[in-house]
Amino acid sequence: LQGYADDQLLIRPLRCPLDEYRLAEDVETVLGHQRMKGLRCNAKKTQLVVLALSEQHSFLNTPLVIEGVPIEPKTSIKYLGIQLDSHLNFETHWRRVTGCMKATLGSLDRLLRGAPRGIKRVVLDTYSKGVLLHSIKACPPTTVRSWQRLESIRTYEARLISNNWTAERETVLKLAGI
Repeated sequence: LQGYADDQLLIRPLRCPLDEYRLAEDVETVLGHQRMKGLRCNAKKTQLVVLALSEQHSFLNTPLVIEGVPIEPKTSIKYLGIQLDSHLNFETHWRRVTGCMKATLGSLDRLLRGAPRGIKRVVLDTYSKGVLLHSIKACPPTTVRSWQRLESIRTYEARLISNNWTAERETVLKLAGI
């Protein structure tokens, strides 16, 4: 019987090549603790993102290797429901959240076809507010584009509720009552 360690996060600043060596040591330390508890790391499912506020240290000079498997850095990874991208601006997270929201709102709208506008508003608005409030608390939008995505999804919701696809944004929000 083999147990696995899930959802672990290791953060190490990389300011010089020596820090990359220290990162590898830290990984080995964590893996050693896991082994002592009868757990193991699935290197094939392990993800790595190099968080960089500048392009200067946005890569590793030496690949990180776990159990003989080199771990290729990605531009973003999903950790506990949040998409962490290499610049920590959460742009990737908000693109994913609003894309999923649009698909779900469309599905709910089809399920509610023929329902009174008030019922439609309550269902769609309850869903939207729940997702947005949860996501905003965890990682608020930090870019203009992310805020535009939020405005766009609320406008889409309002157009579904009001069934008005031609009016200006503010008008459609009023018509929908959101």
